[in-house]
Amino acid sequence: MKSRGTVRTVAAVVALLVILLMAVTLLPRLSGSDTCVPTNSRECGCLTEAAELAGITPTDHRTLSPDQRSFHEDSFRHDRTESTYRVFSHGIDWDKPVGVVVRLHGDGAYEYLYSHRLSSCLAAVAASHNMILVQPLTPSEDRTWWTELDTTTDWLEAFYEEEISTMEGVDPDHVWWMGYSGGAELITYGLLPSAGQTVTGGAIMVGGGGAPAKGGHTVPEDRVADLPLHWATGQQDTGEDPREPFDALTAATQGADAYRLQGFSSVSTDFWRNDDHLTIDQVEILNSVLGAH
Repeated sequence: MKSRGTVRTVAAVVALLVILLMAVTLLPRLSGSDTCVPTNSRECGCLTEAAELAGITPTDHRTLSPDQRSFHEDSFRHDRTESTYRVFSHGIDWDKPVGVVVRLHGDGAYEYLYSHRLSSCLAAVAASHNMILVQPLTPSEDRTWWTELDTTTDWLEAFYEEEISTMEGVDPDHVWWMGYSGGAELITYGLLPSAGQTVTGGAIMVGGGGAPAKGGHTVPEDRVADLPLHWATGQQDTGEDPREPFDALTAATQGADAYRLQGFSSVSTDFWRNDDHLTIDQVEILNSVLGAH
């Protein structure tokens, strides 16, 4: 018969082993060395500086891993127009169909220049749907997409045809475009009217995406009825904030209505959020839209 001391020793050893096993399991997540997949910007260290200043707080202490923040940067030239782009491909299963999210930054290109937070978080969301994230930098010197609309649209169309649609292992029929603010304007003013064949998966317009000055589009007619076009803008994004004088809510409302009138029956809108131009949760928006399609 075993003594009580022996039983207690065995129990203590078992308890210690359980604790060590739990620590080994949890430590990578807490330290950020394991893959962290955010469902919204309050997870995985994805809050923007503007959201933090607005008092929004994180719901966990996880962070993205260094690999999730990594990207490959290259340049693309079309005619005499040249700029760079970044490709985030960590976590992709190349044995399965691979899609692409092309993410267009807002005026000033802050998200491109500082890709370690928001852009990396959007890439983590895309990767969870087995999609790489491609982030081009506008070729315009003023770092906007819409002030030289014809030039930037032509450059993006060529970029899609020569770089994105020819990527090895990528399905060219599963390319989504996501634009924020001025990037959203480029999609609704430039791509859909003049280069609609590049939007093969769908489009997400955040904080803008107005109605084009002239009607018409170049999306293949067999895709008009089922091509997902999603607008998301906060209720407070009305241009009354002196930091962001653009009335994105009105622009987005008019843009969605204009494309509905052109026969796009898969238009959806998300104007219920109590957010402004700087606090809207782009991580949650991308995750929700991709999850629904």
